Amino acid sequence: MIIGIIAGIVYLIIIGWLGSWLAAKKGYSSVAWFFICVLTGPFGIIVLAGAPSQYTELYLEEIKRKLDSRSTENQLNSKPINPIPSVKLSGKTWFCNKCQTENAATANSCKGCGEYR
Repeated sequence: MIIGIIAGIVYLIIIGWLGSWLAAKKGYSSVAWFFICVLTGPFGIIVLAGAPSQYTELYLEEIKRKLDSRSTENQLNSKPINPIPSVKLSGKTWFCNKCQTENAATANSCKGCGEYR
């Protein structure tokens, strides 16, 4: 009987320690979660395991700040994107917008500069 009581107390201390350790890893109060896990047993550990980390919001804010700074840097350093030049068709030929060379209608690239249609 005494061995069962001692084993139960050791079990609760181990559950409490495990809850305390997990709470500290997630940024919660380790003392409070020690007692919660001692009182509730493994259910406290299950609840704590499902709880979000207190650091998650900080990580997400840091990632957002870095992405925003990259976005503004890219906007400042980027060159405007030129629209795709249209091809001037003239009967059975087309004229290259880059070098103004006349090409056959069946050609996909310019014979003068190699620019694609």
